[in-house]
Amino acid sequence: MKADDRGTVVIVCNAMSDALRRHRAINTDSPAASKKVFGMCEALSRQGWRVRCLSLGRGGGAYSRGYYPPMVERQAGYAVLYAGFSAVRGWTYLRSAFSLWWHFLRVAGGARVTVIYYNRFSYYIPLALWARWSSLIGPTRCVVDLEDGTPVTAIESPFLRLVQSLRGDLFDVLAPHGALLACEALRSQTSVTKAMAYYGIVDQGSAGKPYLSGPFHVLMGGTISQETGAATLLSAIAVLRAKGRADDSRIVFHVSGMGPLLGSFAQLVGHDSGVEVVVHGRLSAEAYGEMRSGCHAGLALKQVGGPLASTTFPSKVIEYASHGMLVISTDISDVRSVLGDEGAYFLSSSTPGELASILAHCAANPVAVQRVADSGHRRVMERCNAEAAGLQLSAFLGEMVGA
Repeated sequence: MKADDRGTVVIVCNAMSDALRRHRAINTDSPAASKKVFGMCEALSRQGWRVRCLSLGRGGGAYSRGYYPPMVERQAGYAVLYAGFSAVRGWTYLRSAFSLWWHFLRVAGGARVTVIYYNRFSYYIPLALWARWSSLIGPTRCVVDLEDGTPVTAIESPFLRLVQSLRGDLFDVLAPHGALLACEALRSQTSVTKAMAYYGIVDQGSAGKPYLSGPFHVLMGGTISQETGAATLLSAIAVLRAKGRADDSRIVFHVSGMGPLLGSFAQLVGHDSGVEVVVHGRLSAEAYGEMRSGCHAGLALKQVGGPLASTTFPSKVIEYASHGMLVISTDISDVRSVLGDEGAYFLSSSTPGELASILAHCAANPVAVQRVADSGHRRVMERCNAEAAGLQLSAFLGEMVGA
């Protein structure tokens, strides 16, 4: 289908490429969020939409200048426009918010425009007010992609609880036409009635590295923090080392990403007992992909019963399964419904003992590991391949604009 037949989609976000991150010296971005946004852009472009990705392009870092002007990156089928970014405290917020709005006016031409807000960021508000007014007098439609839904009751500060609540209510008004949800439980955190769970688009997958024998390589990636289960893994490694491992069932843990507990893993490097720890830190997309290709399993350990258990979806499970890796995950969110009962090893609790037991079992049973990994791979490729997920997403948006 020819682009523009369906209309224009403007995805408002803070996604960024490695090139932009390096240019602006940013070190607090989310590679998983960027991957999901760019996958959505590509999928919608293939379905005949004219796609424009409008990004804040901002984050914390060691900046080399006070202001970074807008930039454009052209991808296959869509363009990414990064708003101007000021590193000057105070001014930075106004600069980002109004730069985003100004560039939206430039890219949102056309008879039918659908605006998708990736999460509910305050920076979007000037743009969102304008788009909502446009929707009252024309065919513009406004949708929120709700990825994180920390319950208001989980926020300690009364002031921040109020801000969170008001911002959620505001975006329900500013984006009333639809909601894309990271998981089904997020339906309770929006009043928008037209909603759909959307798990993202998988890579055109590799078969993964089959686990036949020898060291069992396990990846812990992303944000290395208490909330994502890093502390549980640290304790599980201590349990495994106390017991020791035979040469034919050694375990090698690869830790990639950033976070407050990364240094704790660095302290474990060099102490073996059949359980090795390799700390990679933050890697480029290419280096990360190369490292991941040598791993047999990936961990998704957000705490059972924690604030993230039912308010977000651990996108790492989609990534790992699509590359043929075994997924070892806490039994939270929609993971079981996506991968199936036989498509992952599930932890019923966030205890180090249970995690250590599963890891030891996997290291000693390569046939079982490969069977479960293959099952998860099939499930995620069926559900989240670019064609199937793109058609589902396109149909959801098309109902709003009659495309």
